[in-house]
Amino acid sequence: MAKRPVGRPRKEALEGEQAELPKEKRGWFGLGGSSKKEGKVLSDKEVERLREPLRSALRDDATYGDQALWEYSKDPTKPQIWSNLDDEEIGLYVEMFLRRGQRSPQAAEFVYNVIDGADYFSIFVITIPRIIQSIEQARKRPKKPKRERKLA
Repeated sequence: MAKRPVGRPRKEALEGEQAELPKEKRGWFGLGGSSKKEGKVLSDKEVERLREPLRSALRDDATYGDQALWEYSKDPTKPQIWSNLDDEEIGLYVEMFLRRGQRSPQAAEFVYNVIDGADYFSIFVITIPRIIQSIEQARKRPKKPKRERKLA
């Protein structure tokens, strides 16, 4: 059989052998996630330990989400869409994610990614508006006058 070109391998078996699938990066942009937690569901002890950090991370993510929307939309009214979630509503999200994490390894990994990714997300929210402002400022540069070409 001809050698398969580099790229995503087939999921089906090749000539009776199981195809090797590449290990995917975990979390947002490959960040966050915990290889030691990969493939495991949350224990009762982990649920209790993660409840408050998850609550805090979701609260921050909601605030950062609104800030990103405000920067993107340039709406001077700055409506609170996500950052006005109250403690009870955040608690519903927390309990749903934790219950799901006790049954599903992917959901458990999501919980860890939300908590671990909070630092990356806050840096992202701080950096992106400054990049946008830098580009807008650079566009204000006066254009160079065109030089007239002299015919020889």
